[in-house]
Amino acid sequence: MPLTANRRWVERMATRLGRMTVLVEDLDAAAGFYSSAFGFVRQYDETLPTGFRAVHVGPPNQPEVGLWLMPASAEDVRRQAAGPPILVLYTDDLQFELSKLANFGVQPSEEPVRDTERGEAYAHIPDLYGNDIVLVELAATPTAAAQV
Repeated sequence: MPLTANRRWVERMATRLGRMTVLVEDLDAAAGFYSSAFGFVRQYDETLPTGFRAVHVGPPNQPEVGLWLMPASAEDVRRQAAGPPILVLYTDDLQFELSKLANFGVQPSEEPVRDTERGEAYAHIPDLYGNDIVLVELAATPTAAAQV
């Protein structure tokens, strides 16, 4: 049965984005990278009764959304990094973010692209392990006053 066939069920869904898993070799180094590069904070850092250490980082203004940094072997981390982008982040000022990242020694993996017709720009940024992160400056949206 298609989801649209049961509209009442669809309207009651409470699904939201929570955490996305990123494989890392060193939890503290990865948390430090995301903090320095993107201003993320540690949302959770606890060792569970099983001995597993769970570390979550994310934007300070969105505590329910973040990255679950998962310890993994170097081989598994490389396999993840060889795939498509793992994350897309939006910014109001791509050039400012690229300058800030350069101060931490982080350079785009290819030249940033600016679409002057649409007013958008993006750059591919490697994380500590080579995972591809796309940093996007969306076109400015008109304010409500300008739309009147």
